[in-house]
Amino acid sequence: FLDQLASVDLLPVLLAVLAQLAKLTCTSMAWRNVLAAAYPDEAVRRRSVVGAYLAGVGVNAIIPLRAGDAVRVLLAHRAVAGSTYTTIVSSTLVLSIFDIAAASTLLAWAAVTQDALPGLGDLPQLPSFDFSWLLDHPLTADLLLSALIIAAVVVGIRIHGHVVDFWERVKQAFAVVRRPALYLRTVAFWQAGDWVFRLVAIWFLLDAFDIPQSPENVLLVQVSASIATLLPLTPAGIGT
Repeated sequence: FLDQLASVDLLPVLLAVLAQLAKLTCTSMAWRNVLAAAYPDEAVRRRSVVGAYLAGVGVNAIIPLRAGDAVRVLLAHRAVAGSTYTTIVSSTLVLSIFDIAAASTLLAWAAVTQDALPGLGDLPQLPSFDFSWLLDHPLTADLLLSALIIAAVVVGIRIHGHVVDFWERVKQAFAVVRRPALYLRTVAFWQAGDWVFRLVAIWFLLDAFDIPQSPENVLLVQVSASIATLLPLTPAGIGT
């Protein structure tokens, strides 16, 4: 392992790091513009939002369970006067629109042209959740279902008064989406740059580790990360 690590070409690694920094800058700029549209009467400083995003990425790199996401939201909340946590968190969902579209396109390409994903005929053989225990214990299953229904009713009653305000704050985060020209110019443009630079970083890393470089290999590497993008609850998460 150490011999292989010592054989890594440092120049491509440096270029990949620079591409990664450019990628993170593009993403943070897109996020800043989403927040600026949500709070048009507030000064949303680029440096503060970029710093919050980079800090979150850095914390995620060393602390598990996506702790960096909490740091990013906290810093952004402090940076934007009058902001709410609901709107700040919802603003990250706006970024997922472009990411999910791009990731889905890559997955479709891999499935159709590369045969790199399981086909429909393989689905019955894939692992699935086993419900047999609940079926073998109907009384326990009924009690659990009843408890869940009661809990849902209680929670619904308690939060009823806050639901309208909550959805208003969520809608506020999507203000830029309701203006397609602004969204394409200030958000989608930067996210496209994000995806270009992530592919450039992969290209240089393939060179650094002496793996054959080709557009196909770069896209296949990104496909594995795109699966994590579409499944944000996996350990890799959206930031992969």
